[in-house]
Amino acid sequence: MLDVIRQYAVEKLQETVQREAAIKMTHSAYYADFLQQRERRLQGIERPAALKEIDEEIENVQAGWTWAVAQSHMELIARSLESLYLFYEAQGWYQTGEEVFRLAATQLKAREAGAERNLILGRVLARQGVFARQVVFFDHDQKPEKAGELLQASLTLLRQTDAQRETAFTLNHLGLVANEAGEPQIGQQLCQEALLIYQKLADSSGIAHALMNLGKAAYQGGEYV
Repeated sequence: MLDVIRQYAVEKLQETVQREAAIKMTHSAYYADFLQQRERRLQGIERPAALKEIDEEIENVQAGWTWAVAQSHMELIARSLESLYLFYEAQGWYQTGEEVFRLAATQLKAREAGAERNLILGRVLARQGVFARQVVFFDHDQKPEKAGELLQASLTLLRQTDAQRETAFTLNHLGLVANEAGEPQIGQQLCQEALLIYQKLADSSGIAHALMNLGKAAYQGGEYV
C-alpha cells in the first residue's frame, strides 16, 4: 500500500474513536489466531513454510502484538507469544525478541497479580531471558547475569501454576545458563528436573533439548564418556 493511501486511511479511521478501537481489536485478534495456527507447524517439518508465511505478514503481526501488549490483553498475548518467540529465534532476531518481550513484561507487571497474569508473565519473562542470553554473544554491553535473573523470576511465577511444560522450558534454559557460567553441576540438576517433566509429558522435543543440555553440562564437567 502506498504511504499516502495508508495515511489517508489512518486519518479517516481516527475520525471515530470507537471504530478505531474496534478495528484494532479485530486486527490484533486476527493475527493472534494467525500465529497460533502456525505454532505446531513451527516445531515440525513444516517449519520453513510457516516461517515464510509469518515473515510475509510480519508488519501486521508486530502491529497486532504491539496493540495487544499496549492494552495488556492477556488472551491475545497468550495466543501469540509462542509462535512469535519461535519466529524471532529461527530468524536470529535476538535483540528484537528481547525488546519485544521486555516491553510485554513491563506491561504485564503493572497488572494485578493473579493466576492468569502470573502464568503469562512467567512465559514472557522466560522468553525474554532466552533472548537476553543470546544477545550477550553479540552485544558485550549486556550483562550475562541478566538472562539468569529473568529466567529465575519466570520460574518463581511458574512454580505457582500447574504449567508443567512451561516450567520445564524455563528449567532447561536456566540449566544452559548455569553451564555457560561454569557451574555444570547446577546445570545438570536443573536440566535433569526439566527432563523428568518432559518425560512425564511425553514431549519428545523437550526431552531432546534437555538431553542436549545435559550433554553440554557433562562435557563442561569433564565427564566425556
